[in-house]
Amino acid sequence: MLVKKKILAAAGILILILWLAWATKGIKKERGGKIKPTPIEEPTPIEELSRTGALYISPNQEETKEIEEIKKLKTNCPVENDQFKLVFKYETSRFGVKLKADYKAESFYQWLEDNGYGQIGRQYFLIED
Repeated sequence: MLVKKKILAAAGILILILWLAWATKGIKKERGGKIKPTPIEEPTPIEELSRTGALYISPNQEETKEIEEIKKLKTNCPVENDQFKLVFKYETSRFGVKLKADYKAESFYQWLEDNGYGQIGRQYFLIED
């Protein structure tokens, strides 16, 4: 009886080993051939952020030209002639224009165009009569 128990135990262990070998072979096969890796998609940022977390939007060509003209006019201030006096007011970040005699605002804006400051918007000028 003891011999039969040993034979059955050995046969059971042998079957268990064969089953484990077959199962691990199947797992290796699945890993190698059947499972295809999928690429990881990274989200594309809509806007680039600055170091402060604010959206970084670069100015377009017209805005860049306007900024350059404002800088240029600011460095040339104060400008004074027979028709007007132009100064940059740092407290408001705008140009103060004091018109003289019968000089009109439209003539001042024409002077800006003629002297290469035509891109600067009218909101940057405080006209005083």
